[in-house]
Amino acid sequence: MTALALVLTAGVVVVIGLGVSLAAFPAGAVSAATRLASVIALGCAAVILVGTLLVLIRQFKVVPLLVLLALVTAASYVVAVRRSSVAEHVAAVREEFDGDRVFLGLGLAVVVFVAAFWVAVPLVPMHGAWRYWSDGLELADRGAVPPFTAQWGAALPPDISKLGGSAFLGGLSFLFRDQPYAGMAVALWLSVVGYAAGLLALGRELGLRRTAPALPLLGIAGSALPGIALNEEITSKLAFFQNEDLGRTLALVAAVLIVAPGRERWRLERMVAGGAVLGAAALTHLIPTIAFVALIGGVLVAQLALGPERRRILWAVGALALAGVVTVVPLSVAGGDLGLQGAGSPTRYTLFQGKYDPTAKAKGLTRAPRLKSEHRWYEPPFVTTRLAAEAAVGRGFSRTGVALLAVLGLAAAGAAFAFGTRELRFLLAGAAAVAVTILGIALLFSFRYTLYIPATFGKRRMFEYASIPPMLIGLAVLEVAATRLVARWVNAVRAIVVAAVLALAVGAVGALGPAPKASARSFGYVQAAVQTPCDSRLLVDRITRGTFQALSGRISVTEGLVPFLRPTIVNDVLELRASTERFFLDPKTYSGILADEEIDFVVAGISPALDAAPGLQRVAAVAGLGLYRVEVRSPGGVLPRPSESPGYHCFRKAPS
Repeated sequence: MTALALVLTAGVVVVIGLGVSLAAFPAGAVSAATRLASVIALGCAAVILVGTLLVLIRQFKVVPLLVLLALVTAASYVVAVRRSSVAEHVAAVREEFDGDRVFLGLGLAVVVFVAAFWVAVPLVPMHGAWRYWSDGLELADRGAVPPFTAQWGAALPPDISKLGGSAFLGGLSFLFRDQPYAGMAVALWLSVVGYAAGLLALGRELGLRRTAPALPLLGIAGSALPGIALNEEITSKLAFFQNEDLGRTLALVAAVLIVAPGRERWRLERMVAGGAVLGAAALTHLIPTIAFVALIGGVLVAQLALGPERRRILWAVGALALAGVVTVVPLSVAGGDLGLQGAGSPTRYTLFQGKYDPTAKAKGLTRAPRLKSEHRWYEPPFVTTRLAAEAAVGRGFSRTGVALLAVLGLAAAGAAFAFGTRELRFLLAGAAAVAVTILGIALLFSFRYTLYIPATFGKRRMFEYASIPPMLIGLAVLEVAATRLVARWVNAVRAIVVAAVLALAVGAVGALGPAPKASARSFGYVQAAVQTPCDSRLLVDRITRGTFQALSGRISVTEGLVPFLRPTIVNDVLELRASTERFFLDPKTYSGILADEEIDFVVAGISPALDAAPGLQRVAAVAGLGLYRVEVRSPGGVLPRPSESPGYHCFRKAPS
């Protein structure tokens, strides 16, 4: 039943996207691969943008969302029918297949393979990605950006930096409030299939006519090749939905729509569709948007340098401008908090306990700031460069190894650039721009900042996209080689490519493996929480993001978004975490936290210290965890309760 609900709900998004895609692009306006990618991206973008609009006008509810999406869908199909008939679309696809049956068919088969492989519901209840689902619940609960969010046991301003992604998940929560795993699985499926389709479209539009089918598999399989491991960070995130998954997909497809060669006749449609999808990507997650905007920039520079088609570049710039408007306007008027103050003004931080870097402490690291008077760079430039190289191919390097990798990469890119097609040169320029941007951001932040989180932004957040350039360059080299050989050995080249893609598919299955499962103890926390009264505040012996909110509807005071970019609250959160640690080490001496945080129940591993602590009574045991009731409770009334907080829905039993 869950798999059926997943397919049906994802199908609704696809139906919306198909209508918008057919309306935007008449028959023959885009290739089959780009059409497929645009269907998923435009469907998701429609839900995001319509949901965001309703949030802004404080009407984000089931009926308005369904009505607006139905109107958008109906209007799209009316326009689509007027622009092209079904027969014309079929004829356009047939004509494209007639020109390239083997490689186009193989590429589409890869996307189908990915779609079938991901029809599953991963069960990881303690995963930090639940914060995103909880943010969506809060929008759905209040119909707008709520006045506060109950995190870290307090009433805090809500973070709206991922407003579009929260609106998307909030829309899913209307259907899957009591089946959150299924709701997250729908979002994951759309993200992964859209990313695979987007990679195929990118390759085919920019010169990888024969090797494009390998690109989706390389992009989602962490170790499909012997000796190197591509995309380990991305692959780990594809095991369970995070907003970055959907943002990555939208940014990639937007890049395809904006930079792909095409007839001048449909440039306006590409500009509007690409700009809208890119804006939706930025509203969902900014990090992948940065990476793919760099790719767009590299392609545009190459188009400007290598060809006279300046009008194409103007259309692309228009798309970027539209994306900027779609992003900035909602974030400016939504209310709430962008949650990025620390990135813009690191001097607002106060050292934790007078000597520790609070941003590092929030990540569990105890270290002092690296003052510029002592260290010009937070990390030496070579260290940053070496780490980027290691992230690109998934293996360690010495100083000599980094130099050899750089020479090899430049030589390979130069050879492919010299002997490749015009479109292939655009692809290589985009790959180079991504590499330069990622390394440049890392070096800039290392040079500028003294605190761990902002100084290591490039390494921590951008390096997961470092494998994109070597993937594109490597396939470009293979494409040139295949092109040179195809005149002599057409059938042999086809057989080799098909065999390679099949081998990668097998490797992808082995690399990805089954969806991760949580331990019985992890499930035990949720099972213990739902045995408490609905309005309970819990003290738990672990830090989570949104698990207790999303899966139990109770407040855990050690749950919330990691606050390292919010200087006004980070030290308070760190002190709360320190007080919690002291309590669980010595419950008798440090029991004051129970009154300070208005705790009703404690959930932790069963221990003699807790069993003997005055004022605590164990009332249940679940999977090695004890549920302890606080006998003498604070009169309360100061700190938020679930009943008065947005996004809390009481579960009587653990959801499945």
